[in-house]
Amino acid sequence: MQGEHTAVSARERRPSQAREKLIRAFWRLYCTGPIDKITVREITALAGYSRATFYEYFSGVRDVLTHIEDEFFDRINAMDQSPNEAPSYEQLTAHMSDILSFAEEYQEYVAVLLSDRGDPSFSRRFKDMLKPLIEANLPPQAPRYGRERDLVCEFYASALTSTIAAWLADPGGVSLERFIVFQMNYIFRGFSLTQT
Repeated sequence: MQGEHTAVSARERRPSQAREKLIRAFWRLYCTGPIDKITVREITALAGYSRATFYEYFSGVRDVLTHIEDEFFDRINAMDQSPNEAPSYEQLTAHMSDILSFAEEYQEYVAVLLSDRGDPSFSRRFKDMLKPLIEANLPPQAPRYGRERDLVCEFYASALTSTIAAWLADPGGVSLERFIVFQMNYIFRGFSLTQT
């Protein structure tokens, strides 16, 4: 009976392994050239699977990239980072720590996707993910409504995204702990947070 369980487990693992190998093969190609030049044939040859196996998991080359991006944001969104009201300094630090820890875990992908050769839609989604956290912490003197408030949020989201991209591009440069302190002291400095 136990042998049957092991066989089922191995069978269940194989599809997951195939999908992961296809993703890794795609990623190796994506890191070396533009997505428009990547073919299903190249991905499957590199991964060691047939085109039929590829199409069991993905509808095309861009679908692999979408899968990587969606998986990242789904996991971030599961952490429920969007505060309903302005969090305390400690809560904001914890939110940023969670986001940065997760970005570091996905460093291989996020560093490239936020870079100049990355996917612009990923950068936009990343900034949009940060905006509720930023908006909840704008200082009282910030515009309360309208386009000016949107521009202030965009400014801070762009600053955060750019510094996170630079940090991830140099993984040996600054530790996660020091980078969190940096973000809180320099990027969020203009926010009116009270430290307790």
